[in-house]
Amino acid sequence: MSDDKPAVRQKAYVHIAEKGAPHYRETSHAMSQTKTRDMVLKRAWSELQAWKARYKDLKEFASFIDIIDTIDKDFPRSLEKVGKH
Repeated sequence: MSDDKPAVRQKAYVHIAEKGAPHYRETSHAMSQTKTRDMVLKRAWSELQAWKARYKDLKEFASFIDIIDTIDKDFPRSLEKVGKH
């Protein structure tokens, strides 16, 4: 990476799997709308659970798995709280 070039801000996009009209939306816009925010958070949680299932037997990730398990105990209620902000 060259130090003589200024940093360039990049936009991030997330997939929105709306029935009949799946599309990508800028992350900040998706997170500003209740419906799409909930979709993004639920998909992220699902992907985290899939990651956990893949790597749960690796001792190098044991502390991450413990953290995910701790969060999982309260996840449905915590997602509802996050979706209301």
